[in-house]
Amino acid sequence: MLKLRGCLAVLVSLSLPFRLFGQQASLSPALSRALPPDTVVAVWVFARPQYSLAQITSVVAGLGGRLRRESRWLHAVSADLSGPAIGIARGRPEILRLQPVARFVGGPPQPVVPVTALAPPRYGAPPLDSVYGASAMPFRRLNLFPLVQGGLRGAGVRIAMLDTGFETGRSIFSTAMVIGQRDFVFNDSIVRNQGNDAPGASDHGTATWSLLAANASGTMVGIAPEAQYILAKTEDVRGETRVEEDNYVAALEWADSLGAKIVSSSLGYLCFPENCATATFSYATGQLNGDVAVTTVAADLAAQRGITVVTAMGNSGPAPQSLSTPADGDSVISLGSVDSLGNLAPSSSRGPTADGRIKPDLTAPGVAVFVATPSGFGRGSGTSFSTPIAAGAAALMKQAHLSFGPIAIRDALRLAGSNARSPDSNRGWGTPDVTLAATFPDGVTLLEPLDSIIATRTPRFSWAAPNVPGFAQPVRYRLVLARDTTFATPLVDTVVTGTTLQSPSLGPGTRFFLRLTATAQDSAVVRVQPATRFVIRGDVEASPPITLLFQNFPNPFPERTTGQASTCIWFDVASPGRVRLDILDLRGHVVKNLVPGRIFDSELPAGHYGRSGAADTGCDPDFSWNGTASDGSVAPQGVYLLRLETADGTLFKRIVFLGLP
Repeated sequence: MLKLRGCLAVLVSLSLPFRLFGQQASLSPALSRALPPDTVVAVWVFARPQYSLAQITSVVAGLGGRLRRESRWLHAVSADLSGPAIGIARGRPEILRLQPVARFVGGPPQPVVPVTALAPPRYGAPPLDSVYGASAMPFRRLNLFPLVQGGLRGAGVRIAMLDTGFETGRSIFSTAMVIGQRDFVFNDSIVRNQGNDAPGASDHGTATWSLLAANASGTMVGIAPEAQYILAKTEDVRGETRVEEDNYVAALEWADSLGAKIVSSSLGYLCFPENCATATFSYATGQLNGDVAVTTVAADLAAQRGITVVTAMGNSGPAPQSLSTPADGDSVISLGSVDSLGNLAPSSSRGPTADGRIKPDLTAPGVAVFVATPSGFGRGSGTSFSTPIAAGAAALMKQAHLSFGPIAIRDALRLAGSNARSPDSNRGWGTPDVTLAATFPDGVTLLEPLDSIIATRTPRFSWAAPNVPGFAQPVRYRLVLARDTTFATPLVDTVVTGTTLQSPSLGPGTRFFLRLTATAQDSAVVRVQPATRFVIRGDVEASPPITLLFQNFPNPFPERTTGQASTCIWFDVASPGRVRLDILDLRGHVVKNLVPGRIFDSELPAGHYGRSGAADTGCDPDFSWNGTASDGSVAPQGVYLLRLETADGTLFKRIVFLGLP
């Protein structure tokens, strides 16, 4: 329910550095169009590096302006200045540039549909429904329940909410720990609705906060009810009053001063007035590059200070590049909206950014999401609601990995996204499996073998799974080696709790695929299955002095007394090169081709073939014949020829097949 209120837009970025002390400050084209003498405009006044904000404030006062906000991060102040004052300000040596302050224009938000009665859980519903009630859906979609059951509820994490206001007196928030609240609209510490607020002004903020902080068992439980909250009322929804983006910047800096580590912001700034098609000032599509909008710059600066900023994409989809600011920031986590089945909401805004980066970063439920209102409950839709859900996921990630910064948290959630294999600017990396992200934040990486050609018959396999938290340990690793990617008949299949394994002996020329599956105590699973086919080199031991084709055994076969149904074929190749191994009938027709085939290429290294086991005994099933032809039919009883063609010549042996019983 992101409300893209109208706003004066920032239309220019920094020009080249000023080299001359007396050069005029740059003035955005948008601002130059708003300079009739009788006009007072809210502007950003950016100071040159050598001047302090106090000096800029003094300049503003001297020009008859009204100071609005100071920003240490931007090295700028916002102020109301008249057209003539702006003209004078351009010539002041302290001022680097001037640009308009983006504004919201109030109006009725997209309504939350009231829920008059809460139905009891259905018979056969999952057991956690009795605790989470109608609020359970996002937990399932993001696989949050394993983390919650493991004790992660946001404890110790400070989350800042930037929104329209918050009804902190509701009983569902009775356990919420609020360590700071500030109203940037009326400049006081009351974030609830006040007498001069528009009716229902706090509805939106109350609804978004409830997805995080509600704690009413059986009715609604938020994702991070044990977190510490910093509540910033930044948006004025009164139709006659405008709220500017400088409130957003000021709120970010204030939240930083209170130690916020997560910010949830369901606000967006794009154009003024509310109809973007007729806007006097608006961010052009080409400016949504992460470097122009003040809110975007501030959000990225917050990330540099260790704050994970989660923000809404907007609800202007399905058109491409329909995102708003600050969702275009390269260090923020921007959210699209999906329904309870994972279908992308048509209204969810799309990327990419102007400079071609994929946005959104993630998606989360934002269709008919169960939320609290100031007086009851309802269901709301929009990226406004997918945003706090993802912010809650980020908070649990932070609780599990205190040392993780914003980029590490973002990348772990991306890696665990449902669209991680093919991210795009509709869904981004998709909806994250947060248990997977928290358990294996860096995935599982195969370290050895380093090459697909292995120079030992007993290769060492090793892998890394960094930053697995204690609650997810121990992790069991299942390593399977098999001749083909079906893994139906494995050569090796073993489970270990360490991250290394020494393979049993594999014969020279053995080709195999590898699959490694990591399963954590909290049920998170990662599978690594390289497309590479590995091969044991033929020269890992002394090459055979001559090429030999041994008599197959048993012969005749099948051997009725032992029940051995196949005959084993051994051969040695003295020189690497092209090899062909066939079963022929007495007329010279090929009955069965063994090399090249499904497992072995026509090029074989020098080595001993057909054996199995460390002592070169037994029978390798890939070099045996069970009496079937290449088409799967059973060959007639009789005498056949075993033919081996190599660079050293062609060799034959007779095979006597007794037929199948």
